[in-house]
Amino acid sequence: GLGWGHMPYPAVADDITAGRLVVIEPEGTPTGKNMPMSAIYRSDAPPGRAGRWMIDRLKSIIAGPCSKAD
Repeated sequence: GLGWGHMPYPAVADDITAGRLVVIEPEGTPTGKNMPMSAIYRSDAPPGRAGRWMIDRLKSIIAGPCSKAD
């Protein structure tokens, strides 16, 4: 499989230094604070209660008001 994540650098610095993790910077990454997100799952194996909660939570956060830093 393939996966990626966003972690605070101090939490993964040792793993990056040891080569267990690699920093990636995809081309065309949005420069603002908001990024489009998608939840993808197999139709024959939909998310359970926890997965559904996470998807609904992300939707509510994304739909909420955005504040810009000065």
